[in-house]
Amino acid sequence: MAQLELEGLGERTDAGGPFTFDRFAADVGSVVDALGKPVVLVGQSMAAPIVELGPQHVRTRRWVWCW
Repeated sequence: MAQLELEGLGERTDAGGPFTFDRFAADVGSVVDALGKPVVLVGQSMAAPIVELGPQHVRTRRWVWCW
């Protein structure tokens, strides 16, 4: 299992905005690419649109979309 803190949240509050769903999805895509293995993306509430946009930002295409 992997988990990340999005820019502007948690320990990453020093990042400058604007914070958009597309920007968050790019963060998720970078993590998926770095893992180098199949993943299942799961999100609820604010994370749901990020998960929905995530596959557009994954170069390796190692994902399964869940909601």
